[in-house]
Amino acid sequence: MGIFAELEFGVAPIGLSILVFCLMQIWFAKKIGTKRLVKCHEVGNAYFSVVGTFYAVLVGLIVYDAQSRFSESKANVESEASSTLLTYIIAEQMPSPQNAQLKKELGHYTERVIHNEWETLKTGVGDEDARQTLIRISQIVTSIEPVTQSDAILLDKLVDDLSDAWKMRRARIDDAARDLPFTEWLILIIGGVVTIIFGYFFALEDRAIQVTMTALLTLIISLNIYAVFEFSHLYSGNISIPQIPFLAVERYIHSHP
Repeated sequence: MGIFAELEFGVAPIGLSILVFCLMQIWFAKKIGTKRLVKCHEVGNAYFSVVGTFYAVLVGLIVYDAQSRFSESKANVESEASSTLLTYIIAEQMPSPQNAQLKKELGHYTERVIHNEWETLKTGVGDEDARQTLIRISQIVTSIEPVTQSDAILLDKLVDDLSDAWKMRRARIDDAARDLPFTEWLILIIGGVVTIIFGYFFALEDRAIQVTMTALLTLIISLNIYAVFEFSHLYSGNISIPQIPFLAVERYIHSHP
């Protein structure tokens, strides 16, 4: 059921694409005629091999790039959550009253990220209140005056973890704002259309078999384009980066008030 749920929004356009290209194939065969198409086989086979191979390599690279970007962004979110958690743990060891202030602001920041910012990321922007909260956290950290050498060591570690949280947060928002370049979409879609249409220049005596082959080719190409679409939308759609790392931080904060 999970796989079908993820494909739910892609079934209609994929099915429509298959129907359109199959009907076009039938129309094209009737319009040109089987005898003329058979004469194209020798030259068309060489052209189709070149076009098919080129498009397969192109799609493979684009899909790999989209998946790599998704994995990298997911890893950044996990690093950001880890840095936020470490900041909270170290804040517990800092002198009063800054430790209480830091814990309160970090709790608020985590809640804003989970319940507000994850929604705004779908539109490619961050939550301003979350950003302001992180600024206040930074101001509190810079106001801490270490009393002992142990405090100084903890403060250095606190600054490092907070800096990492800032860096990963910026990366997360930048990733949410980026999409696959229009040129790549254009090449991906036009290349797929051309590859399918190239198959029209071949003729089989059994037209049903050829239409089936066209349907399968269209299905494979459509699924690859759909996969690129899903992996390109990091915080929306069926395949999106989960909140799980920040939910773990929230659970820890609730258990260590």
